[in-house]
Amino acid sequence: MKSLVFAAMLAVASAAPQFNNYNSAQKSVYSKQQYEEPVVQQKASVSQYVQPSKPVLPPIAITSFERNVQPAGDYQFSYGTEHGINIQEDAKIKEIRDEKNEPHHVPAVTGSYSYVGDDGQTYTVNYIADEFGFRASGAHLPNPPAVPADIAKAVKTLPPLPKDEPVQQVQQVRQPAFQQYQQQQSQQRYQQYKQF
Repeated sequence: MKSLVFAAMLAVASAAPQFNNYNSAQKSVYSKQQYEEPVVQQKASVSQYVQPSKPVLPPIAITSFERNVQPAGDYQFSYGTEHGINIQEDAKIKEIRDEKNEPHHVPAVTGSYSYVGDDGQTYTVNYIADEFGFRASGAHLPNPPAVPADIAKAVKTLPPLPKDEPVQQVQQVRQPAFQQYQQQQSQQRYQQYKQF
């Protein structure tokens, strides 16, 4: 009889709701879920005009434009604008020979550009670009100082630089001993394999 009462008490205790104090944030709620349509708030867009920080200048008109391109690579072009910029350039393909007397084709470009400065004066730059580099000249550009006579005289007394000589054939470097040993071992293994 005592065992029957004990079993009944055990059944009642196990049927009682369980409270988990360790995970109190997770509560088991058995209810039917309710679905609602999401609420969307719409606001009317307000267009704003932001005035530019600098005044917008009207476009500058091109007063002249010429371009002539030849299939061989030669070209000429020029253009001018209404506020005084003028650009002109000519290019010709030039054949030069190197120290082995092999021909090479390089462009030789000459041109000029001019513009009106803030002071109202027109500035002109003439330039050349070829196998010797880019060289520009203009009345407003600084010129390098003249070489002092003492230095020019000293430079003339210097011996000429030696000419570059071609690299002569050198002997092949021997392989290190461990590589020779590895090659011998691999050849011996190959011979053994070949015998089978």
